[in-house]
Amino acid sequence: MVDSDKCKILSKVLIELGFPSVDMSDFDKRLSYQKIIYILQNNGPSLGYGYNWYIRGPYSPKLTEDLFSIFEDEIIFNNSKSLKFKANSEILKKIHSVRDRIGGRIKDPIFLEILASMLYIPLSALNLSAVVFFILPTQ
Repeated sequence: MVDSDKCKILSKVLIELGFPSVDMSDFDKRLSYQKIIYILQNNGPSLGYGYNWYIRGPYSPKLTEDLFSIFEDEIIFNNSKSLKFKANSEILKKIHSVRDRIGGRIKDPIFLEILASMLYIPLSALNLSAVVFFILPTQ
């Protein structure tokens, strides 16, 4: 079931990140939305999306569901432009900080995929022998 308030909040966040709309017809855009929201949640306000590891890094099925709801009903996105958060200036500051640090690569799906994956799997948690096993060819 779709949570329209959550979709409105998600829409407002995407607007503040610089996305002019939600286009779920393009795989790279879907990937970018997944990764930028993951990165944001790791550096700022939580939107309540849980992630698990999937083929191309962190993935949230619930986020995909909400994004498709927004895509199918553009009114949700358009009506969210004037939405104010409870701690509006504080939340916007955090969102804009992530946006500004990523800069022009905010819509680069490969960059976002790598960054989100690096955040998901801290380097200190990697097992060196497992890394070597996957990187080096077997003899």
